[in-house]
Amino acid sequence: MYSNSRLFWAVAPGVAVLVVLAFAATAITVARAVGGGGYELDPAAQDGVFIADPNKYLEGLQEQVDDSAFRIQINAEPVVDAATQRGNFLASNPAENKRDIQVSIYLVDTGQEVYRSRTLKPGERIPYDILGEHLEPGVYDAAARMIFIDEDGQEAGSNIEVEILLTVE
Repeated sequence: MYSNSRLFWAVAPGVAVLVVLAFAATAITVARAVGGGGYELDPAAQDGVFIADPNKYLEGLQEQVDDSAFRIQINAEPVVDAATQRGNFLASNPAENKRDIQVSIYLVDTGQEVYRSRTLKPGERIPYDILGEHLEPGVYDAAARMIFIDEDGQEAGSNIEVEILLTVE
């Protein structure tokens, strides 16, 4: 017991000094963070809730859009005339886009492509067009595929698809 007591009194002062130093370092760090010189507050700062101007926020986001961003526009429920097979597809390649596209419409059940547009450059649109395949009157679950076209006029391998409801009447 005597040797343990001597060891305790030999080590205790060193441990005590380390604990005091740790507390002191923490206290100094906290004091600086609270206002003791580490961080200066802006004199114009006010209490309250920050409300951003949404227009400035959206403008900033638009500036960050790169070549990989892409917008699509197509009628989600086009109606096709049964006699003429002419429909209001309202397909467009918005001017903000950087790539040419073609629009393909196919039936979900069979995979049959019933429409393929000409190549649309950014800013071009096709409000009305004629189906490439004759469809009987009815309502069809379909999908519109926006096909990216490369500089050589070939499919670039990337597509965007959206479901549409195609009505022939």
